[in-house]
Amino acid sequence: MDNKDYKYYVELCDKQDYERIFPNEEEMEKSRKFYKENGFHYEDIWNLDRTIIKFILPRLAYFREHHDSTPNPIWDMLKMAFSDEEINSGKYDKEVEECWCEKITEILDGFEIYLIRDEQEWTQEDKIAIDKAWDNFRKYFKYFWN
Repeated sequence: MDNKDYKYYVELCDKQDYERIFPNEEEMEKSRKFYKENGFHYEDIWNLDRTIIKFILPRLAYFREHHDSTPNPIWDMLKMAFSDEEINSGKYDKEVEECWCEKITEILDGFEIYLIRDEQEWTQEDKIAIDKAWDNFRKYFKYFWN
């Protein structure tokens, strides 16, 4: 998948929002009351995995476009591949930045697949992308700060 901007993910998540269908006005009112008392829609827990991903996708895409730092594990991982001269020239900095953006993009791509396709439709390639997304999300979760 290509590098999509955060607005793409905002739109995607809005499209994926299931309609809140209620059999009658009383059920709709119960839902509104629940939201006022608890700060979220009860219906969100019907597919909590998708609700969480819909929250993460646009924010993580925005973070990819506007972050100011790169995690130390990425610096350390790439440092071995560069000479002191390359590190001092700035080439290393560019490679580290690109690697960090690639990791975030892998997360976004896997989460997008998870959101837009039913599990029964996942190909082997989809499953690999989704697993990679969750692995990277877990590995770099504590570095999603600016």
